[in-house]
Amino acid sequence: MTMIDLHSIPDAANDPEIPKKKAGRPPIIWDNTFTRTWLLRRCPASAEDMSFELDGLGYFDADNEGSLLSNYPSWVNDVVTGAARLNGSAKYTGLPMNRGTMMKMLRELPVISSANVGEWMNRRSFQSYSKQYIHQVTNAVMSASKSIDFWLERLEAVEAVNDDEIEATCLDYLEQIAA
Repeated sequence: MTMIDLHSIPDAANDPEIPKKKAGRPPIIWDNTFTRTWLLRRCPASAEDMSFELDGLGYFDADNEGSLLSNYPSWVNDVVTGAARLNGSAKYTGLPMNRGTMMKMLRELPVISSANVGEWMNRRSFQSYSKQYIHQVTNAVMSASKSIDFWLERLEAVEAVNDDEIEATCLDYLEQIAA
């Protein structure tokens, strides 16, 4: 009978070749590319938009939160305001959601996740935020992005229908003139 040397058996827990199962829920990630592109094309960044920065150190300017929103159609303001008011949950921390800050996140973050939003917020302020509040802000920004995507798709469909109707009306008119 041969003896097995237990020290020669590889340890599966520390073996980098063996893939490990990740515990917990996967992070929720939202691709913000479409909304971000539309927002930047609609109103390119200017020095006024970045008025919240002082000597390269960012801070939140609650007094100027609507200035960035005023550059967009009113429905964008409605969507962002609605998303900012999603704090009706039992876990609400009481910190207000700044609509201008949400717009800046929508314009700057190509991918929205708790990690990206937390990094963005901590980089631009002199305080750190709780994970709970970062998750609330992430949910609000994701909601705003998804809603803007939804409305842009609807508006494109309406414009396409209107363009077809206008073209058909013009062709009818040209046929009447030719007859």
